[in-house]
Amino acid sequence: AVDLPGMTGTDSSVTNGCHSLDAEKPLLGTSDRMEYSQSAILYEVQSDTLMYAWNPDARMSPASLVKIMTALLALEKGNLNDFVTVTPGAIQGIPEDAMSVELVAGEVMTLDQLMYCLLVASANDAAAVIAEHIAGRQAAFVEMMNQRAAELGCTGTNFVNPHGLSAADQYTTARDMAKILKEALNQEQFMTYFGTATYTLSATNKYSERNFTTTNYMMLNNKADYDYRVTGGRTGANSSTDRVFAATAQRNGLMYMTVILGADSDYEEDDYSIKTNGSFYDTRQLLDMGFDGYTVTEVLHAGQAIAQYPVINGQNAVVAGVDQSCTTVLPQGIAAEDLTWRYASDNIQLNAPVKLGQQLTYIQVWYGSVCVGQS
Repeated sequence: AVDLPGMTGTDSSVTNGCHSLDAEKPLLGTSDRMEYSQSAILYEVQSDTLMYAWNPDARMSPASLVKIMTALLALEKGNLNDFVTVTPGAIQGIPEDAMSVELVAGEVMTLDQLMYCLLVASANDAAAVIAEHIAGRQAAFVEMMNQRAAELGCTGTNFVNPHGLSAADQYTTARDMAKILKEALNQEQFMTYFGTATYTLSATNKYSERNFTTTNYMMLNNKADYDYRVTGGRTGANSSTDRVFAATAQRNGLMYMTVILGADSDYEEDDYSIKTNGSFYDTRQLLDMGFDGYTVTEVLHAGQAIAQYPVINGQNAVVAGVDQSCTTVLPQGIAAEDLTWRYASDNIQLNAPVKLGQQLTYIQVWYGSVCVGQS
């Protein structure tokens, strides 16, 4: 054990380590840029471990990743069984060439159906209709979006509309978008939509049956970009050289989130068809980094005995232990001797009486130069 003078109650596994999306020192570092992306994050959800970050706080256009916040608010504020009527005002102003499911005024469907339109088809008209349904008008919904982002600790985000079509002063960061996606994952129904590759919208009072397929090709096994680890995602593009992508992936007990902003792509010689989609390519590289050779490890467990201390004027010594478990991601095969335990203070004097649950000190677990846990 190494004494750590001056350490306070602040969770240094966050400030000096890899835990939480606000961590300053991701486990895999921040020094190597991905090939195509201007900003990227890899985060393990279950252990709250920030694995990798490159330029995570740069403000960039979110494009259709805005729809993740729209979905979050719809799930928090709405009733999926509600019937929603499309108003002329809701769909007014959606460009004809924008992604849509061609909703028409007077058309009626459930909020549940609109959510599939939003996250599978990336329908901008569905986003507008959802916003109006939840808040009464889109401007009020945008206020809700920005308020919710602030509540989640997003300091580099400003929303202007509910769908992500290009607008002045609409921006986010990879870190902020990861926080929004993380919160959305807490909604039980979210992955139902986020992880659906194809969807059939039943005939409505205004339209015949419609079929949609996701633009997240990493979920389509008939596409070259298919990756069996990917469980969900939402793509977006501001231009051919500015693509965004947020995804979830799961394998061998690990559950990852990725966020890519500002990704370029390689094109065929005709300069029309995509040779390499940079957002998919970099996402695959991130997942390779996170899955290959890593596992979730419990580095501290609740009730674990750490040390024994004498008690002045007491009849017995006190055994100090860990009050809560802490897990992190580590390379497979890491042994206890590969980790370092550091204490806030080794010079502890106890006077009787000592109360059960009394906090004596803090303990950290370090792997190399990264703090991977604290209790």
